[in-house]
Parts: sequence; structure tokens; C-alpha cells
Amino acid sequence: LKKISLPNTLKILGTCGLCCETLTEIDLPESLDSIGEQCFAETQIPSALHIPDNVSSIGMYCLHHSQFTSVNIPENIKHLKSDTFFWSDNLERITLHEGLEKIDFAFSLSNKISHIYSMPSTPPEVDSSRPLGFYPDMLGKVTVHVRPGYGEAYMQTPWKKVGPIVEDLGSGVEEIGEENAILGDE
Repeated sequence: LKKISLPNTLKILGTCGLCCETLTEIDLPESLDSIGEQCFAETQIPSALHIPDNVSSIGMYCLHHSQFTSVNIPENIKHLKSDTFFWSDNLERITLHEGLEKIDFAFSLSNKISHIYSMPSTPPEVDSSRPLGFYPDMLGKVTVHVRPGYGEAYMQTPWKKVGPIVEDLGSGVEEIGEENAILGDE
């Protein structure tokens, strides 16, 4: 199984729903509300993973050891649980939309992350000793892009340990595109 298309009526992808080492391409329907634990674990999806805007829940280890390079976290997701993106070997860029309130150790051992595009005006709550689940060797190395005027708010939280905070996002950021470029009005 390399490619799968899901029906537009699908609301829930259950535990281990698409956990398939040979899967390289998937189109998630906009009707999707919930993605279960380990749903995409070990998949070989090579580029961006688009999570539909309706999704409000992503289970633990959902994207464990997956190969995609970028991910878009929609605004309906309020909380990213521990190990959601555990050991995502090639994950480089993450877009976080307004609405996200808390991130547990979601990105443990995802050591290639270089950019986080964070749209929330209030910085999502992160752990003070290991923000985002980063181990000490990752701290200070990831550029956090925020909207102009919000850098100081992020600097007053453990986000300052993640890496440089840069106020360079436009208000029209939609998601990371296929070529890992920010789309929007900038």
C-alpha cells in the first residue's frame, strides 16, 4: 500500500488506522475530526502533511517515526500531547495556528526541526525544562517565527529556550507548502 484516498464523509481515523511502513501518499478529507494514536506511525510520507482544519484531536505517537518534512497544526487543536511527533526523523518545519494552548513533550527526538511558525498571540504553554519535549542538545537551535509585536510575549516564557524568536510572520500565513515555503500575504 503506497497511496490511499479516504472518503469525504470520514470523521475519525482510529488507533493505528494508517500505520503502514509503505504508505507514501495520503489525502485526508476535510470532514476529519479526530486522528487516533499511532495513526501514521512509521509511514514514508516524504513532504508536507496537511492536517485538515476540522481536526481537533491528534493521538499520542500519531506521527511517530514518520518521514514527512513539515506539518501544519490547525487552529482547532488546543493541546498537542506528549510524543505525538516522537522521533519524526525528517521533520524540519512546523506551523502552529491560533487556538493552540498547550504543547507537552510532543516533539521528543525530532532532531531536525529548524523552524517553528507560531501564529498564536498568546504563546502556547510548554514545559520549562524541556519545552516542546526538546532535549538539551536541541535547545537554542530552532528559529521561532512569530507575528510582529508578539516576540516579547514569547520571550517571557520557556519558548525563549527553544531558539531565536523572530517577528517576521504576516497575518495571512496559511500553512507550509509542498516546497516548505510559507504561504500567505508576505
